[in-house]
Amino acid sequence: MTAMPRVPRDAPMQLAQRSICGCRSLALGALAIAWAGSLQSAPIVVYDSGATEPIAPYFRALGSAPHSLAPALPPPGAGSLAALLPIHTPGLSPGPVGARTIDLPTLQRPLFFVGADEHSLAWLAQKREHLAALGAVGLAVEVADLMEWRRLTEAAQGLVLLPVSGTALAQRLALSHYPVLITRSRIEQ
Repeated sequence: MTAMPRVPRDAPMQLAQRSICGCRSLALGALAIAWAGSLQSAPIVVYDSGATEPIAPYFRALGSAPHSLAPALPPPGAGSLAALLPIHTPGLSPGPVGARTIDLPTLQRPLFFVGADEHSLAWLAQKREHLAALGAVGLAVEVADLMEWRRLTEAAQGLVLLPVSGTALAQRLALSHYPVLITRSRIEQ
């Protein structure tokens, strides 16, 4: 008669633990494969109003490639306005701008260029209500430091202002001076 091997009492528990560990490894492996596959899948649409438009026509209207108008962003983690300053736009300076007609049908909201200089601050005080009524977005194209930024945002009194170099857009629209308002059909001071 052959002797039965002796099975330790906790053998069922060890077997169960190995099975759980095996299942856990299998589940983690499957999850990793699914996650890696999702990196190459299409984006998930959270909301679509039905009025979504491609951005390419906007850049074609300006005669530019999409990447050339994008402002340089601070490295991840910098996260503060101070990291964006100073803002300087070569080729733009405070001065008079003659009104003229343009054709930018793809411009969704009017834009305006301002700096932190006295001429821009006076223009902003004079045009603030009109800019707000238009829903215009301001591009602060000349700001040396946080003190100038604060002075400019106080003068804007709630208007949207973005610290960004306006070089590419100014070149496309043949602008050399600011402050200036840009709409779909007109450039004016």
